[in-house]
Amino acid sequence: MERFEGRTLEVSYQDLKRTVPGLAGWACSECDEVEFDAASALRYAKAGDEMIEGSSPG
Repeated sequence: MERFEGRTLEVSYQDLKRTVPGLAGWACSECDEVEFDAASALRYAKAGDEMIEGSSPG
């Protein structure tokens, strides 16, 4: 695992997509699996939740 900072990644669900800039954590150099640090994990999850909640009818 290699440390990264300032990376922009995309969170997606079905046809919805949102970019989340400024993420930090660790990435596997062989498979590109990502593990976020605590603050980035919360921001990434919040972006996904807001995206899905905003797409709900009614």
